[in-house]
Amino acid sequence: MKKIKIVFAGTPQISVSSLQVLATDERFEVCAVVTGRDKKIGRKQVLTANPVKVCAEKNNVKIYQPEKMKELFSIFEDLKADILVVIAYGEIIPQSVLDCFRFQVNAHGSLLPKYRGASPIQEAVLQGEKETGISFMQMVKKMDAGGVYKKCLTPIMQNTTSADLFKTLSQVSADNIADTLVSIEAGKLLPVEQNESEVTYCSMIQKQDGEVDFATMTAQEIFLKMKAYTPWPGIFFMKDDKRIIIKGGEVSTTQGMQTIDGYFLPYDVIVEGKKTQPFLEWQKNI
Repeated sequence: MKKIKIVFAGTPQISVSSLQVLATDERFEVCAVVTGRDKKIGRKQVLTANPVKVCAEKNNVKIYQPEKMKELFSIFEDLKADILVVIAYGEIIPQSVLDCFRFQVNAHGSLLPKYRGASPIQEAVLQGEKETGISFMQMVKKMDAGGVYKKCLTPIMQNTTSADLFKTLSQVSADNIADTLVSIEAGKLLPVEQNESEVTYCSMIQKQDGEVDFATMTAQEIFLKMKAYTPWPGIFFMKDDKRIIIKGGEVSTTQGMQTIDGYFLPYDVIVEGKKTQPFLEWQKNI
């Protein structure tokens, strides 16, 4: 049986499990991986490969790390691969590149048409959704607007954080991607247009987005933001011009920081420039 030729584009950890599946499934030939450039990490600024590059190296797959995807246009033309698979690559891919492939499939971390954009996993938690999932969608020029081939659902539990969901959805994608691509290539799965009247968007998260305001937010809103912004950027509040970082917490009826509808009880806090301490201990001393 002729193998399906794949070019895989992705960068962070959430992409790795799916790449590993495709690289080791005999139905596919991963002929190239396109990923972000190495970055300087930590205090010593050590130049470090991203997780997808590490996975590609282990599987002896050709790696490209362009500044812009369009630089690879002529290479893609020559490869004549069947499917471009994109999972959290981090760059808008030009139409000229998409046109080099018979199929262009993105595994997006939401139940489209909800949460098109850069932070769908965090946004689902922030909005208090009870479920989310992976949408395998056809890529078009407009961001996250292509028809959806398949949706794979997963629940969001009471204490599920974005960190938890990244791991879960990485596995959901890996568990479904191979058979989904085979069905797409065989014409057994066709893209279904998204309902434009139900579209919502999410944007790139900034460090400052983690600020909470007890005077204007409910306790539940703060709890959801804490879950959504775990592990990054975390949540904090300002007190006497100092940033107080919150490490864990819950909605409370009796103690904590007063909100517009009750209390939010942080477990631990870090005052700017100091060590972690229990919130109730910190509260006694203010």
